[in-house]
Amino acid sequence: MMRIFFAVILFPLSIFYGLITWIRNLFFDAGILKSVSHKPYIISVGNLRAGGTGKTPFVEYLLRNMPSDRNPAVISRGYGRKTKGYRLIKSTDTALNVGDEPLQMYKKFPQIPFAVSENRNIAVQNITENNPQINTIILDDAFQHRYIKADFSILLTPYIKPFFKDFVLPFGMLREYGSGYKRADLIVVTKCSAEIFNDITLQKDYINKIKPLKHQSVLFSKINYKEPYRFSKPSIILSYSKDKSVILLSAIADNKHIYSHLIGKVKEVIPMTFPDHHNFTSSDIEAVKQAVKKSNAVIITTEKDAVRLDKNTETVLETEIYVLGIEFLLNNNEFNFYKKWLYTNK
Repeated sequence: MMRIFFAVILFPLSIFYGLITWIRNLFFDAGILKSVSHKPYIISVGNLRAGGTGKTPFVEYLLRNMPSDRNPAVISRGYGRKTKGYRLIKSTDTALNVGDEPLQMYKKFPQIPFAVSENRNIAVQNITENNPQINTIILDDAFQHRYIKADFSILLTPYIKPFFKDFVLPFGMLREYGSGYKRADLIVVTKCSAEIFNDITLQKDYINKIKPLKHQSVLFSKINYKEPYRFSKPSIILSYSKDKSVILLSAIADNKHIYSHLIGKVKEVIPMTFPDHHNFTSSDIEAVKQAVKKSNAVIITTEKDAVRLDKNTETVLETEIYVLGIEFLLNNNEFNFYKKWLYTNK
């Protein structure tokens, strides 16, 4: 009964919100709202669903496989930061200054310029003025940011909850109508099961459900979890044991995949879950400390969450913290994907 009540309330709101985003897109398509072009090659990475599609590991994948003739930079909004305006990320920055996901990527690629800004056009201008060698810019989480013209647009959609099975906020989790997928040049299905990742027949059936346009390619990807490394000493690797209890400390959009990965490898997995991008407070840490004392557990957290932890957190909690890294993998079509956009000249 309660479910029907919420459906009656939320569904009309979804229709209203969807119409607003549809009209906005219509204005961009008609040229009433303007998209600005820039000299560097602009790659937009984004999604239709709000959160949890794997944008950050995908951007890291792009950077890790960038050809030598490309000099990239990454621009993000910096969601969750307490600062405003344009900011070039430095080694002294924290997640509060620049956001957790941009900082996570910067720590892995300190040689690449990373910037955060609400206005992507200003960010592109500033970062290229100070770094004239940049010829490629990745816009993180920018599928709906149409004030800047992308040369290549990549849409990520999760395998289990794809855009064609979802609804617009607040009834569903889509930021706009699913028809927005037509703006993409490439669609990447993320977080695939091993079955579909390796089965061309299943992939073809899934592609038929997506209904890509003639100019669109569809790739399938999955995530592999690496061995957890020590927060304070990354050279130390955690050995899973049936005698060991683990607290899964996370503040991400969806930790179900991590929980499923850990369960069965250890004695028990105790989830301590916070809202996405949550900045851990002293009371949060105290609650974790009490859970550690009760269970005699070590802590496993994500790379995204680790950048929001103080370097002395292990000492405060009186236990070891391990960070679970992930590896983004594309299927065998990835070569055609690279050939299609990385070697395109403007």
